[in-house]
Amino acid sequence: MLVYFFEYVASTGAADLAVSAKDRKCSPRWEVRNAYIVLSFCYQIGVFASRSSLKLLKVKWVEILTFLQMVNFVLFLCQDFFFFMDVWVMFPLMVYVGLLGGCSYVNTFFLILHSTSTLEEDKEMAVNLTALHITAGITVAAAFSLLMKNTFLIPTPFPGPCP
Repeated sequence: MLVYFFEYVASTGAADLAVSAKDRKCSPRWEVRNAYIVLSFCYQIGVFASRSSLKLLKVKWVEILTFLQMVNFVLFLCQDFFFFMDVWVMFPLMVYVGLLGGCSYVNTFFLILHSTSTLEEDKEMAVNLTALHITAGITVAAAFSLLMKNTFLIPTPFPGPCP
């Protein structure tokens, strides 16, 4: 559940605020004005690639992926406060967020379905409980994103015309 919380806050809630309001409105650079859309695209590229790569990479300890996703979560929250990364740094980082999320997803289900310690009749229940926890993580991430955008990370609008 935690990996999805970190992943979805980073890829939706924090990514939306990763560029200042002034830059979103006034930057002459297309990729800065459209950073959230490009970040979403980068995230989806990462998810697609990693969910399609189980034959190439199997991860037995998905806890490592959760820790790495937490690092991304913290990094994107810091970006929302301090705006220290250029979009060209954030784009590959968001691909990495997607890669970790998709890798966690596909490897978790693979480990459940190929577990020798889980009885065959219990595997369906394990898959369903995992899917429920994924949905819970995404739901809590959405609630947290709403909370952060309305409390400690209220976006500052850029008043007036661009300089």
